[in-house]
Amino acid sequence: MAKLEDLVESTHISEAELARNSFIERNILNIAKNAFNNENIASIGSSASGTYIPCREYGGISEDIDLEIVGNYDLMDTLPVIIGMREQIVDVCETALGLEGLHLELRKAEHHPEAGYKQVFVEVMDGDNKVIKIDFNYADKEDGTSWYRPVFEGQLNYLLRNINPDERVEARDYIVSQIRAFKQALKDHNVYSTRDGGLKGVGAEQLIVTLDT
Repeated sequence: MAKLEDLVESTHISEAELARNSFIERNILNIAKNAFNNENIASIGSSASGTYIPCREYGGISEDIDLEIVGNYDLMDTLPVIIGMREQIVDVCETALGLEGLHLELRKAEHHPEAGYKQVFVEVMDGDNKVIKIDFNYADKEDGTSWYRPVFEGQLNYLLRNINPDERVEARDYIVSQIRAFKQALKDHNVYSTRDGGLKGVGAEQLIVTLDT
């Protein structure tokens, strides 16, 4: 069994890797806002908070970007919009990673009426290898807000409330590093994904911030 310090080290994200990931995420977010003509789009996954497990094969970036698009969209009508974003998304990834010949593939579309949202999944591919998966999550919300990521950041701020302001960045990095290590441990033991009965990202994050409270 891997030691905690080994997991923390193996999932460490350097400033250069974090900047590379932020470049991809920020640009894809802006591309989506322009394509859908909708400013009410947010990145809601672990890539937004640095709690993702870095993919070393592709520059330490997150393997997933989760976008929440607030509005009442017909699922099939969104597919041409996403396809129209293809070249821009690929160009961003190639620029960030210094690669050529990437391509984007549409994987599947799902409607979850009982939960009130719809999803489209696409993947940027390097040959047969997945570089990054992008989830387009459509939610028709009256208040137009994404509930989880702001709550998570609020939880982190609460944990840091009594820390010297000069030390809060380091303290936040410590908590986030524990989350990444925990996620890696779950993946190593095949208890991360929902199909394995695992906690997934939100569950892992919530367990750590709750234990740290």
